[in-house]
Amino acid sequence: MKPMNYVLGLVLMLLSQWSMAMPAIVQYIADQAPAKNLAPANGTLARSLLQSWLTFVGMELHAKFGPLFNPATPEEFKNATKDRLAGRLQWLDAELAGPAPCAMTIDRPRWSWLSCP
Repeated sequence: MKPMNYVLGLVLMLLSQWSMAMPAIVQYIADQAPAKNLAPANGTLARSLLQSWLTFVGMELHAKFGPLFNPATPEEFKNATKDRLAGRLQWLDAELAGPAPCAMTIDRPRWSWLSCP
């Protein structure tokens, strides 16, 4: 468990430090097995797009759910939060329904990363 005690962290053995950010953890894991094609290579446009998606999920989705589970949050604020989340989820639904970005294709049941031109 990481020091904040609410999200599992990954001990980076080589650095002997805790990584507390899930985007950093998933990219670290992907970089340990590049042949598995879990993420695009560092320094590529495709990797930047992956980082953009990870940031969107962390900042615009995951982080916004917190007030809904806090009993001290006023109902008016919870309703406003639900409205904002609904807008973000509608945008996400439209993005996923459209063509995949140049960085990825969705090959069910997993995503495959491609190079951008």
